[in-house]
Formats: sequence, structure tokens, C-alpha cells
Amino acid sequence: MREYLDLVTSPSGVLSEVSEKVLAPVVAKLDTAKKRTELALAVTRTADAEGPMNVPKTGYSPGSGRDPWADAV
Repeated sequence: MREYLDLVTSPSGVLSEVSEKVLAPVVAKLDTAKKRTELALAVTRTADAEGPMNVPKTGYSPGSGRDPWADAV
């Protein structure tokens, strides 16, 4: 009887409580999956060695004397 009266007096409150109880395991699993995904992405970014390995093989020389400024106006 008490549950029926609660439902009649505050239907949104009762439905909210019921939905929270039902969805709590799903929300917990989604949170865990999100944390694991963020961790996997962080490890992937950390392990990415392409940046340091992708460097020019020849040295950079801007020129000497007036050569670097030859096309400056």
C-alpha cells in the first residue's frame, strides 16, 4: 500500500528511484569502459614513437651571407 501511495503522490520521484536502481549496473559498466578507453588512448599516445623518429635526415642550412635574404623585399 505504501508503494502505491508513494506512486500516486509523487510519480516522478518513484519512477526516478526505480530507474536509478535498474540503470545503476549499466552506468557502472559504462563508467568502467570509459576509463579503460581513456587509459588505452593515453597508452597509445605515449607509445607513439613516430614523432621522434620522423625527423629530417639532412641538416638544415639557411645559407650564408646575403643568400637567406635574396628574395626578401
